[in-house]
Amino acid sequence: MKLSSKNLIISLILLIFISSICISGVNAHKYEKTGYVTKVIDGDTIKISGEKRSIRLWGVDTPELKTSKGKAIKKSVSKKLLGKKVTLDIDNKKKHDKYSRILAKVYLNGKDVNKWLLNKKYARVMYIPPSEFKRYTGGLTTSQWKKYTKTTVKPAKNIRATSSKGV
Repeated sequence: MKLSSKNLIISLILLIFISSICISGVNAHKYEKTGYVTKVIDGDTIKISGEKRSIRLWGVDTPELKTSKGKAIKKSVSKKLLGKKVTLDIDNKKKHDKYSRILAKVYLNGKDVNKWLLNKKYARVMYIPPSEFKRYTGGLTTSQWKKYTKTTVKPAKNIRATSSKGV
């Protein structure tokens, strides 16, 4: 069976079109930055080489460092990430939080670190629109979060507690 030059051209165009669709499906995550984790600030904030700003892991919230759980989670995240090469998928709809930290999904060897925090019950879901990403599911329940975030640090003397209203 002989192909005419017209049929050959159409076949080549179709082959190129189908190949481009297949290739774009393979690269599902658009990694916008890559670097080595140089510092773990807390369970949901890191620093990477080549970036001046801190990276805030998108979609998750871990207990603060003033809690025993917060300290333990920072230690786990440090063990998992410190010195390792990570890739970032930066939220294109909201690139920075109010503290100018970069909002991103962080990947280690292609695995979603943010999701790992939720699966290990180290974090709760924190979704602040707008975002290019879909909201995570899982993580700490409300009752677990309340238990995890209880402070283990006694307040310093001569400091009065203030109401959180209006803050």
